[in-house]
Amino acid sequence: MSPLAACALLACVAAGAAAEPLALAAVPDAGLRSRIATLPAKGQAVALATLARQPALLRSAAHLAISPGGGLCFTNCAAHPAGAPVPAPAGPARLLIAQGTVPIASVPAYASLPGAPNTLYLDFNGETVAGTQWNALESVASWDTKPYDTDGDDTTFSDNEQDAIYLIWQRVAEDYRPFNVNVTTIAPGAFSARIGHALITRNSDGTNDCPSPSAGGVAYVDVFGRSNYPSFQPAWIYFNNLGGGREDLVAEAVSHELGHNLGLSHDGTSSLEYYTGHGPSGFSWGPIMGVSYNRVITQWSKGEYTSANNLEDDISMIMARIGQVADDHGDAIGSATALVSTGTGTRTVTPVAGIIASENDRDIFTFDATAGAVNLTVTPRTVTSLGYLSPQTLGADLDAKAEILDALGAVVSGLTAEVQDNRIATISGNLPAPGTYYLRVAGAGNRDPRSDGFSPYGSLGAYIISGTIPDAAPLSLGFAVTAISQDEGSSGPRNITVIVIRAAGAVSVRYDTADQSATVADADYVPVTNGLLTWADGDPAAKTFTITVEGDTTDEADESFLVTLSNPTGTTLGPNSVLTITLRNDDAASADPGTAIASPASGSGGDSGCGPGGLLGIALGLGGLGLIRRRQD
Repeated sequence: MSPLAACALLACVAAGAAAEPLALAAVPDAGLRSRIATLPAKGQAVALATLARQPALLRSAAHLAISPGGGLCFTNCAAHPAGAPVPAPAGPARLLIAQGTVPIASVPAYASLPGAPNTLYLDFNGETVAGTQWNALESVASWDTKPYDTDGDDTTFSDNEQDAIYLIWQRVAEDYRPFNVNVTTIAPGAFSARIGHALITRNSDGTNDCPSPSAGGVAYVDVFGRSNYPSFQPAWIYFNNLGGGREDLVAEAVSHELGHNLGLSHDGTSSLEYYTGHGPSGFSWGPIMGVSYNRVITQWSKGEYTSANNLEDDISMIMARIGQVADDHGDAIGSATALVSTGTGTRTVTPVAGIIASENDRDIFTFDATAGAVNLTVTPRTVTSLGYLSPQTLGADLDAKAEILDALGAVVSGLTAEVQDNRIATISGNLPAPGTYYLRVAGAGNRDPRSDGFSPYGSLGAYIISGTIPDAAPLSLGFAVTAISQDEGSSGPRNITVIVIRAAGAVSVRYDTADQSATVADADYVPVTNGLLTWADGDPAAKTFTITVEGDTTDEADESFLVTLSNPTGTTLGPNSVLTITLRNDDAASADPGTAIASPASGSGGDSGCGPGGLLGIALGLGGLGLIRRRQD
């Protein structure tokens, strides 16, 4: 049997978890029903309860073997399909790890989320397996399993083997990155209900074949979290059946078999037990619970491809067992993470990592900048981004999407990145004005998930932000606009909402009104004395307050008054610290009261002459015009 022909996955369904059993007569397949009927009463009950808990298994009734105790096992070890993509070169190109040969007892120690309440242990140095359900199933007292070995020396790990161990761990960790689980190569002191065990070994210990030795791996289904979970361990992964230990194939098998432990069934089609994926050769896709070997992107699935026979929501099912990883960056501009940068003129962003943990997760970052060139890249955590060469199977689940938002949270025209057949998102363009901006990162889909792509559903995982931004805008505070022109009206009050923007940090500022040709004595406006605006660290950049003006029927020239900012704390005043409000004479205008949003006067860079029916808001980055938004009532 060729290594690729052996790249099949097999799963056994564990007995005993609580479920309302099927009645024997309700089992639709006559052959399966007959085999269950021959079991002892306890075995029948266990098998029927398992089928009730995992009805997807009934699709494979003809391929299910049943142990006397009621355990269910797949027997159809699907071969790797003909016409599969040409495999990547055997073994990674080693660039990062050069520790020298170490004994097999000294497995490189890696952990993706130390301290998590759940653990998935990747075991590379062999294990004695005794006293488990596997021993009872196979009637083997014990196995003395072999360590991971690609060079014929099973007493040490070479540099190349250590590289492969690192990459296998990285790939599996990436598949489980959205979840509250630590994927690790560090052996636990003892196994428990919350610690999974993936044993990466040969399919024989030299004396006895291991369970299902012609498969790529085998594991019990739906056992993680049960009190007797250790008795259903390990999940077996046979590296010698997976391209001789090729890191990408082994990692896919590990994630698949641990998926079985977590309750997942196979992803197939109406005619195939395992779906092998689809898409262009340079950006192909496959489901982890199918046969995803040699695919560029492999993801958890909910059966969105054509003729899918398994519509299980993999992510929700895993989440129900082990939870979601804590959100690392805010989803709104008010909770954005500040990008750190160095240099002057063009600043270099200090690389920052993040995780997209669900289809609806949005990570938002903030930065202040002058107008000018911006170049920001979001790189998913792939094998190549880690410094390794693997031309076909890159190892990341995430296809990134990136957008730059203005101070009000609107997408800046031309500053988005979501490129077909490219998981890296690079924004390259120009910021239109000085001010506060936001970078928003999310998972993206690609092409059509039914036939040649995938949706954002499984586009999850880790990424790194890098790039350059323009110089920071001055750390100051000021009005969004410095002139507002408003119809006075014939009677009744009219409200003008004034916008003030601060650059960053916890600050405060006083505001007051002052007469010019419009006066308090003539009842032109309502005075404000010692008004106060405050910002906490992390608050949105813009705050507002209201000024009330009074209408009259006196035929008079246009009049104006001032609003001034003073006494800043935690910041300095910018040049836009004085606002002129002009009241236009409009004796013939409607006397209906209304509300106006701060509108720029002629020459301020926007429209002028907006009456009560045309409300105009300006959010200005400090020192220049940012975005004009218009609302017609």
